[in-house]
Amino acid sequence: MKSKIYLVGLLMLLSSPAQAYVDPGSGSLFLQMLAAVGVGAMFYFGRIKEFIRDIFSRTKKDNANTKPKKDA
Repeated sequence: MKSKIYLVGLLMLLSSPAQAYVDPGSGSLFLQMLAAVGVGAMFYFGRIKEFIRDIFSRTKKDNANTKPKKDA
């Protein structure tokens, strides 16, 4: 792990300047895409978690037409 950090740092020090321009609209579009991916992932993994929880929490259902017995 440390070697990867050192490699990234070395590559950042040795990089040449890029002659490019990123306008603010592109930056906000990128942030919007990240937010959409994050929210989508939360819903997706939430549904999976709910499905798994339902599988393991299922119990035998009583017949709906029977009424519980009352002590008289």
